[in-house]
Amino acid sequence: MKKAGIVALIVGIALTLVGAAVVFFAFLSVDFDFAKLNYNISGGTSENYVEKTYDVTEKFDSIYIEDSSADIFFEKATGDKVYVESYEREDVNYDVNVSNKTLYIKRNPKHDVQLFSIAFSEPDTHLTVYLPKKAYDELAIETASSDISLSNELEFKSVDIDVASGD
Repeated sequence: MKKAGIVALIVGIALTLVGAAVVFFAFLSVDFDFAKLNYNISGGTSENYVEKTYDVTEKFDSIYIEDSSADIFFEKATGDKVYVESYEREDVNYDVNVSNKTLYIKRNPKHDVQLFSIAFSEPDTHLTVYLPKKAYDELAIETASSDISLSNELEFKSVDIDVASGD
């Protein structure tokens, strides 16, 4: 091997070791909590995840949900109160309302398109709907990649789930 090739190889190995040391010390500075390294470059902020509760006071017989990726759970409520809990990025809200005896739950992010987001570890986002009565008329869900889970204690006359990739 020529002298220039050997020098290039040594410089390459040295730069690789320096890079590995920088990455190690970056992880050490956040106590190896990779979620602290998540950063939304387009928005210039860290991504904070929060739990939100939406109360439903009007009566309904059917449910329509439109989301993109949060896992969706249906649980039997312990009391007579209908409510929806979400765990999402803090900039994401849900429009939760009743119209024509249908409960509508739609994802309404302020800016859901994240073109330049660096994420090392993302928490599982979810939406849980707590329902007090046992039987409902219709359940319709449109989502891209949600996992959907229905409690055995709930019944629907009609279920229409449109999901691209989920369980």
